[in-house]
Amino acid sequence: MNSLPLVARGFHAFDCSLLRACSLLVPAAQRPEWLREWRSEFWHVRRECLPTCGFSWEAEREVTAFCLGAIPDALCLRRHFHVSGASPALHGSAAQCVLWLSVLLAIFAVLARLLPGVQSQVESARCHVRPGLLLIQDARSDDSSIPTISPTQFRDWRATRQRSFDAFAFYRTQHDTAFLPGARPAPWTVVHATPNLFALLGLPVQLAAPAANSLPTIVLSHRAWTRDFHADPRIAGRVIRLAHTTARIAGVIPEGPWRLPGDPDA
Repeated sequence: MNSLPLVARGFHAFDCSLLRACSLLVPAAQRPEWLREWRSEFWHVRRECLPTCGFSWEAEREVTAFCLGAIPDALCLRRHFHVSGASPALHGSAAQCVLWLSVLLAIFAVLARLLPGVQSQVESARCHVRPGLLLIQDARSDDSSIPTISPTQFRDWRATRQRSFDAFAFYRTQHDTAFLPGARPAPWTVVHATPNLFALLGLPVQLAAPAANSLPTIVLSHRAWTRDFHADPRIAGRVIRLAHTTARIAGVIPEGPWRLPGDPDA
């Protein structure tokens, strides 16, 4: 069974539960009408934001952000009810209040995990770039697209016995046009690197050198993966074209606060 509809249904159930929980903040007399209005708006927002086919994290986050707006609206209505002099009736026991508070805390915890900044910090806590790394480049260069260390110099350093360095990785940045299925050509910043780059950085990406008769391997940045492929979990193995080169996607670099020079898309 396709997992994307299951995820979409999960988000729908979560959003509906959020609106239902927010309705408990509204005085009982206004609660049914308030809930009908928000459910109607919720239906229209989902129809406008969500794609007709497939799944989009950005769209689901936008819909959930809309549902979060029900909290201040419900609190505002509750304050207005108190100011008007009415005395709202209290229903339920202390155990029920604790249960609903626990549900609200769980909802906010899930929402926090969906926020990009929080997710970035979680990923960065699991992925640490190795200490002791040095970036070697010509200090006089102001163009990141031109390698400041020549390939010949790099090969000489790698072949010479070293006392100061354990290993070398070489990369250069260039601007390519990515031809993506079902989308317009997009300008990408692409790093062309030796296969040991990720091992040298200490990142959890296994990248073997392609065989002579196989396609080149490409690793996407987390930004490009979410922006151009809608965070598709089955992206590995897909073939795309960069300029005049056809390449096979090997994976996605974990999200984190660090960036390679040039802030590449792939």
